Amino acid sequence: GGGGGGRIAIVFDANTFAGVLSAHGGAAWQCGGAGTIFTKASGKATGELLLDNGGDAGAWTPFETPSVFDLSIGNAAVAYPLQPVTVSNLRILAGGRLTHARQADDFALTVQQDAVIDDGGYLLADGLGYAAQVGPGAGVAYSGYGSGAGYGGKGGDGYNHYSPGGAPYGFMEKPRDMGSGGGSGSGSSGGSGGGVLVVVVGGSFQVDGQVNANGNNGSGQNGGGGSGGSILIEADALAGAGFITAHGGNAGSAGVSGGGAGGRIAVFTCDLQMSMSQITASGGTGWEAGEAGTVFYGSNTIEFTLHPADQIVFFGEPVTFTAAATGQGGLTYQWRKDGVDLIDDGRITGATTTTLAIDPVEYDDNGYYYLVVTDDCGPFASEWARLIVPVPGDLNCDGEINGFDIDPFVLALLGPSYYDPVYPDCSYMLGDINGDGDVNGFDIDPFVDLLIGG
Repeated sequence: GGGGGGRIAIVFDANTFAGVLSAHGGAAWQCGGAGTIFTKASGKATGELLLDNGGDAGAWTPFETPSVFDLSIGNAAVAYPLQPVTVSNLRILAGGRLTHARQADDFALTVQQDAVIDDGGYLLADGLGYAAQVGPGAGVAYSGYGSGAGYGGKGGDGYNHYSPGGAPYGFMEKPRDMGSGGGSGSGSSGGSGGGVLVVVVGGSFQVDGQVNANGNNGSGQNGGGGSGGSILIEADALAGAGFITAHGGNAGSAGVSGGGAGGRIAVFTCDLQMSMSQITASGGTGWEAGEAGTVFYGSNTIEFTLHPADQIVFFGEPVTFTAAATGQGGLTYQWRKDGVDLIDDGRITGATTTTLAIDPVEYDDNGYYYLVVTDDCGPFASEWARLIVPVPGDLNCDGEINGFDIDPFVLALLGPSYYDPVYPDCSYMLGDINGDGDVNGFDIDPFVDLLIGG
């Protein structure tokens, strides 16, 4: 392997240097990654960071932003942030790539002013989501045929519907989930899902290259396609001749496995200068193609001053969610649960106001709630809040019944004096699995049945 490029930093009052600055990686079976070149005029508030690998694609270059600077990436350099980053301006030149680490779902890039992706430049998260047969919409294998993974839509079935495609999940208004992996067929691996790109640009975003979070194709003959990932963009203006895609991966070469579903894209801008045909989340091909994902358009002029909060509420009690926002012109409101509009029905009130009330709460109310606000530019969603209505057996009140409930169940058997200090926000009576009004040894067998899915 080639050695990685080093680091150059020049801070100057005046610069008359006409020579070449370079910090390339060394050539080898795998070239070293680009080093860093930082320059800053003493009279400027921000400096400039350049990652350039001299045209030799090689190892990736990690970076952080302890201070805000202009960032340029090009000439076969591949850069990825170690944490969410903020830069003043961004330029991805031809041959440059900005990406994120595999299965890192926290990529968040804030550009205070303008961002430009030149033709031949990439903001890329292809295949960086869940691995084969992993994820909420993972594909499966049956009779040697892998199915496609789901995310924005359903994944395609394998041959003769033997292996069902993965299910959809996530929210179209705030896509931040990784794509799932396709099913692995005989001697073949399913494609991994697309990753997550969240980009907020304070000025204009010019995309003449590509912004991609595609799922990978299934390998060999029988691998199912991975589903596309997530792309969320906020910008004052979005323009350019390039493409923004979260496509599902294709099935393996035999065409007997399922294609991956498209992912989810959300674009928030009041000045969309790109054609909608340039922004796509199609499903991958296969014995059954994956379904298309979602592309959502909304406003970037809405700002939430209050987001709804997660809550744990017991059956029969009331719950209230509140949010607040400012925007451009008149505002309208719509609460949603798991992506579906809520409607006032007496038990549910305030579905089209800033405050949603449910009284009394039922077990089916478990889920994710958020408020969609629409102004003169379009809609924008709050962060989602999870409502957990614990069911008998969910002794730690995390909304699931699994091995993590065993220890609290033992404490509940010992009595409230043992349980309550450890789980003050939950209830030891959730250990009354057989419904006889007490928590005792007669609840052990039905609790075990819950754990094993009986």
